[in-house]
Amino acid sequence: MSSIWQLGLCLLLAFGFALPLIGQETTPAAAEDGQSEDEKTIRIWVGSFEEYEEEGIPYGCGSYLLPVDTALSRTGDTSEDLRVALEALFAPELNHAEAETEDWLKGLGLSVEEITLDEGEAIVTLAGTLLGIGSCGDAIMEGQILQTIFQFEDIERVRVSDGVTNLWEIIDLTDWYSEAYRNNYVYQRSDAKVETIQFWVGSFENYEEKGIPYGCGSYLLPVDTDVTRSRNPHTNLSIALEALFNPDLDHPEAETEAWLKGLGLSVEEITLEQGEAVVTLSGPLLGIGSCGDAIMEGQILQTVFQFDAIERVKISDGETNLWEIIDQSDKLSDEERQNYVYERSENGP
Repeated sequence: MSSIWQLGLCLLLAFGFALPLIGQETTPAAAEDGQSEDEKTIRIWVGSFEEYEEEGIPYGCGSYLLPVDTALSRTGDTSEDLRVALEALFAPELNHAEAETEDWLKGLGLSVEEITLDEGEAIVTLAGTLLGIGSCGDAIMEGQILQTIFQFEDIERVRVSDGVTNLWEIIDLTDWYSEAYRNNYVYQRSDAKVETIQFWVGSFENYEEKGIPYGCGSYLLPVDTDVTRSRNPHTNLSIALEALFNPDLDHPEAETEAWLKGLGLSVEEITLEQGEAVVTLSGPLLGIGSCGDAIMEGQILQTVFQFDAIERVKISDGETNLWEIIDQSDKLSDEERQNYVYERSENGP
């Protein structure tokens, strides 16, 4: 898959300029702190624009996150320890010599209202109002909060909100995501299990255990690329579709890949706004027979909807909508068929 990796790198470079601040590789990590597990104290993180390469963690806008010991020992109750850490971070009397950003958090008057922790996922509800304080300030505030949370090794994911606004809604500077996606956004620690980009192939063999049943008695099977998902949904989707359309694709379990290969498709343009993707392909979308069309549709849609940020998608070659090939009824007008948008389904594409 070396060609896929090269494509991924090119697309990452091409799209890099469009990322919001959070799109930088700045997710707080479980940083080495020189403490053994049984002697760890609770820490908070402050932000500084000074260069602290040795003791700090680089984070958006050329700033650094610096660890500060509270001298409070961990109790072993992660929920309680996290509450203590966040209350220390939000304390109005916080006055750290190296911190240039602490007043941004002080001014919000935040405190912890509730913390729940279940199977590695924390839900942190804050009292007070989460408000944007400027793009650089927002990024550093996010980093301080997340690094303070992810110091606890058994927290793998976290949702942070004030009960109304999710922290991600303040940080996200794009219009790519739907309101529901942004409102329910869950952060993952950077050293959590990484997800690779996949695409789907079709087979008429019975693959009940690892496949998804799809028209004409066929199954859709996931295939991993060697590219890790980035935070840019345009890039992820482009890589996935180009892998699917790759003429060198030769998967042993796929009986349908030649149908897609023969169309000579590639990605011309992708736009994403409010959770709706518009995918324009180069090369003509042509029918290849009712069963072939159904499986082709499944392969494309499953490849698209693997990304949670995409809730709806319109797929065309600029003239013909994918649905125009699939639809065998006369229920929709020509205009409706040409503008047809697929909706995500919990039961598959």
